[in-house]
Amino acid sequence: MFNFRKSKSKNNPLLKKPRDDERYAKERELMRSDKVSERMKLAKSEKTHQEILYYMAENDEDENVRKAVAKNLMTPVQASTIIARDECVDVRIALIKRLSNLLPDLTADEYSQLYAHAVQALSMLALDEVLKVRKALVSSLKDKAYCPPKVATALAKDLEREISEPILKYCVAMPDIDLIDILKATKNEWVARAIAMREQINSDVSKAVIARSDDFPTAGEELLKNKGAKIDHETMGYIIEKAKTMPAWQKSLGYRRDLPPDMVQKISKFVSYKLRKKIQKNNKMDQATAMDVEDAAKRRMNFFTDEAGKKISPTQKLQQLIRENRLDEEAVSDALAMNEKEFVIGALAHLANVKPENAAKMVLTKAPKAVVALSWRAKLSMRFAVELQKQLAQIPPKELIYPKSGQAYPLSEDAMLFQLDYFEDA
Repeated sequence: MFNFRKSKSKNNPLLKKPRDDERYAKERELMRSDKVSERMKLAKSEKTHQEILYYMAENDEDENVRKAVAKNLMTPVQASTIIARDECVDVRIALIKRLSNLLPDLTADEYSQLYAHAVQALSMLALDEVLKVRKALVSSLKDKAYCPPKVATALAKDLEREISEPILKYCVAMPDIDLIDILKATKNEWVARAIAMREQINSDVSKAVIARSDDFPTAGEELLKNKGAKIDHETMGYIIEKAKTMPAWQKSLGYRRDLPPDMVQKISKFVSYKLRKKIQKNNKMDQATAMDVEDAAKRRMNFFTDEAGKKISPTQKLQQLIRENRLDEEAVSDALAMNEKEFVIGALAHLANVKPENAAKMVLTKAPKAVVALSWRAKLSMRFAVELQKQLAQIPPKELIYPKSGQAYPLSEDAMLFQLDYFEDA
């Protein structure tokens, strides 16, 4: 790499040199020579005046001469857009290599105008119709922090996988907003997976990956395995809900070392014993929380057994709890954690004293107010009503109804009675 920023060397291409009139006159004659060898000597020399190199880049008929000009580190950056339009592929590729080496020095404030010329040329090359040229550009810039964001985004949107994938996966210069836009628009799973495998991922991008998880579930797996992926609390909660029915995601969660205690508790309710131990080992938990998790796990493991230790069906278990007057929020919560939806709906119907088919309708409509009203009639806590909305009715996070003052039902009694009456008459 050339590093001229701290140097006032006479061979710094970013500094304008004084003209040597006598030598300049000779160079003007040579640049018009019929002999390619004479023009080639001029094109390769770092002593050639920059104005001469600029002229040759635009006007010389021999592509090898123009290629030598493109390689010459003293060729003015202002000539880059001319060279980027050169009809010869090798000339354009030579420009890519030289500009890639110059970019770190062009980022200094005093070179802002030169930087703009370089970015314009590279942006043109990012849209070059020849695949070989775009591949050369990707090879030069994919892992460089100084890659211009505009150029990175253009390459990331390329229709050819061998162009866009390395940028999506490795280029740290890609703006988050562009990654999110690409995730929203893509129809290809490999695009989402490449983004999910980036070395560092901010929470907004992680959220966008998970938002496409119904279309691209393996991208979600890659994200969860990625130690450099930041995932906010809300998104992690959504992931854990989906993981209940996605064993591959459960396994990927085992790689995380940044899970909050409440998330560890939720995961531990439905994963295998081996995976539960791995998750607890990888994430800090106080002793009391760890004991609660173990107690809940043992209770749920034996949930569908009778007093003799024999397996029984969810319906049989529900009837047993009703007979023994032991059907309460803890029992319904255990069944919900195991994704036993029929049991939960049956339990809600019994506790709320409504017909099972009406309880099912209130859940299946995915109406937050209906689920909250059903939970209220069943004398369950409002906090549990939130879990019923999320896990049982699968209501989107933005539509959830939350407790008032941390635990109270936020709807009026009349509003909840209206919901119950509506579904009773439906």
